[in-house]
Amino acid sequence: MSGGGNFPWIIDHAPHFFATARYFACDASVISVTAHAQAVQTASERVSGTGASTGQAINSVAWNFNNGIDSSWNQVEAEGRAVEGVGFVTVVHGTKGTLRVFGEGGGAAPGRTQLPAVVLYRDGTERIVDVGNSDDRVWHSNNNYYDASHQAALDHWITSIVDGRSVRYSGRDGLIDIKCTLVTIKVPKSAALCCLES
Repeated sequence: MSGGGNFPWIIDHAPHFFATARYFACDASVISVTAHAQAVQTASERVSGTGASTGQAINSVAWNFNNGIDSSWNQVEAEGRAVEGVGFVTVVHGTKGTLRVFGEGGGAAPGRTQLPAVVLYRDGTERIVDVGNSDDRVWHSNNNYYDASHQAALDHWITSIVDGRSVRYSGRDGLIDIKCTLVTIKVPKSAALCCLES
């Protein structure tokens, strides 16, 4: 997906954040969204010539569900030596534990000790859920293309059509998550909390 006006990165990624959050919130409805856009480039963005020098990068989003659950997404910039892993990582904190999943470009830089792809932390223990998906490039490099996950999504879609079953994530689900994303883009411009209509 592309577009998003001044916020192209968030229009590409936020639908996935909302879809994941709604999944963990048992498909509750998002009732309000607030977001913050950075006003200047970070130090690493100035060096690489990337990022949004005019406040085009939304780096913090928070939303509320109708069942009382609150969620947030935050972009954190740090020098490579300051953190054990690099790239995209999703951390889900819940009442019964924490799930850490490395995604696009996530893990460790080539030549460094590779981190487990998916880890569940619960009751003071650490359980490696996915050591590394050894047959999939997704965990092997900081430039991956989600080989296995894209193929699994296509397989599910085709199987659903052939078997006459509904897909797990429908077009209506996508519409809900796009609506939440568009509200996310609207918030920094209006500097206010936006409530969603049902």
